[in-house]
Amino acid sequence: MADYTPLEVPATELSELPLMHPGRPVGRDTLIKELYDSARQNRPILLYGERGVGKTALAAALSAAFIQQPGGVLWLDGQVPTFAALLVKIGRAYGLDDVTQSQKPGGLVGMVASSLMQHRPLVVIDNLETVADTTALLPFLRQLANPSKFLLTSRWSLQSESGIFCYSLHELNTIDALAFLRHEAEVRGIQALIDARQAQLERIYGVVGGNPLALKLVIGQARFLPLTQVLTNLQEAQGHQVHDLYTYIYWQAWQLLDDAGRRLLLVLPVESN
Repeated sequence: MADYTPLEVPATELSELPLMHPGRPVGRDTLIKELYDSARQNRPILLYGERGVGKTALAAALSAAFIQQPGGVLWLDGQVPTFAALLVKIGRAYGLDDVTQSQKPGGLVGMVASSLMQHRPLVVIDNLETVADTTALLPFLRQLANPSKFLLTSRWSLQSESGIFCYSLHELNTIDALAFLRHEAEVRGIQALIDARQAQLERIYGVVGGNPLALKLVIGQARFLPLTQVLTNLQEAQGHQVHDLYTYIYWQAWQLLDDAGRRLLLVLPVESN
């Protein structure tokens, strides 16, 4: 059989993370410092908040701080149905054939634990809410939290659970949201937003708020449409519920794509964070 590299492998370079490192997230300096300090103390961390608020981007920023430390970063997608399936993912990362080939990997927790204690990575579990049996996962995290480090992201809090340090991620405030718009415009080279007046950016914030995903969707429109048209479109969407607002903005983006772009959008995974 030919050798292969499993999807779940510890990353030791930024380019090996499963998403592009976003740089230092705008408006999150204080929280990043708190997360970093907690991770350095080997505390299991849960970062929770609504969809699109930037949990995954913040996890990537924290991962960048640990990427070249011994053990690197083991980034796992939490979209698995059971704790046993999560153990198999970790088993693949470290070549634990007994775990990956077992009919009952849940009975081999000790083997997985020993491997993590040996390698000491920062373990990121993104989208934890999709793991059905968190009651099995949490004792595992508490057991291994030293020397391993754990960072979880979820839409739901685990404040009622002991030994898990929960941090709530909220929308950006007005000042940070406008700075975010300016920053993204510079990065993407969208001159209309770079040259936009303060009042125009405030109109965008007034409709979509400080949710980074919603702001990025608007920024994407400004690449193809005059800013006045973007603002008119947003005015029509004002007052919609968040879900309806996203649908509206996605539909506007769809109208701007050619056939190849639409086919690409259809096969892209949905990013819930």
